[in-house]
Amino acid sequence: MRFVILGDLHYSFYPDPAISQGRELFYDNLLAEIADLQPDVAFSIGDAVNEGRVQEFEGLLNLVKKRGLRDRFVIVTGNHDVRKNSRKSLHSILQPPARFWPNYEVPDRGYYAFDYAAARFAVLDTTKELLSETDWGGVIDPAQLDWLRSEVSDFNQRSQPQILIVLAHHPLQNTTTKSAKEMMNISNSDEVWEVLASLKRGRGLYFNGHNHVNSLAVRDHWYFVQAGAPYRCGDYRVCDIRPNDTGGLKIEIFTHDIANGSESTFALANQLGDALEHFGRQEQPKGTPVDRHLVFESP
Repeated sequence: MRFVILGDLHYSFYPDPAISQGRELFYDNLLAEIADLQPDVAFSIGDAVNEGRVQEFEGLLNLVKKRGLRDRFVIVTGNHDVRKNSRKSLHSILQPPARFWPNYEVPDRGYYAFDYAAARFAVLDTTKELLSETDWGGVIDPAQLDWLRSEVSDFNQRSQPQILIVLAHHPLQNTTTKSAKEMMNISNSDEVWEVLASLKRGRGLYFNGHNHVNSLAVRDHWYFVQAGAPYRCGDYRVCDIRPNDTGGLKIEIFTHDIANGSESTFALANQLGDALEHFGRQEQPKGTPVDRHLVFESP
């Protein structure tokens, strides 16, 4: 099984037609590369768009459809995705593709779980119900926390799938780069960690975005993988999961440079980022070499 993790895309509309043309070129190249990798699933790990407007989602998803990825493209809800619109008005857009559910019983909320191949995917909604321009941090409300607790408990009692993978826009505090800073994490991270730490079977994987820098961290039997914003790092994450020789799994996560890391692609990415408000440049957005590649095995 192979899946792709796209960091904060921030697809947006620009008043300058030349920049808009560059945006279409950038995303078309990105999605064409991903299509060539033939992933089973492609996750946008939150902040897929910049303002949360329906028109932004439509523009991005038209490019996704063009490259034949719509039936495997999952949008994890980020704070920018619901910035100018309610979840209700974006329901049909933020719904995951029906192909991942038997009988096409697609969930009607921002958090849900599904099995695919050897993995159990648990998608969280870490955005706050009442957003403001001065609070972009994350939270897991009590109902969702209870649901996650049930998911981990159920996983512990089963023999299949073999690995639990959690996807959320915001990181847990004091895990990946910048996650110790205010509003750069889930505010009730201690409660969420208590739930994740109850995992008794195999190793867990937690993917997040939000902080725009590639980063890897390990805590007990969980690996935390942060995907940087493509406008700044010019890359995205790819995860391959294969059987190993002992009946377990070999998991490899590598970082794929867009257009082979060409200077022109990276310059275009930064130009698009610079044209957005409040989208500052990050120090070492690609991360260190250690942050860009991970291989481990899970029973």
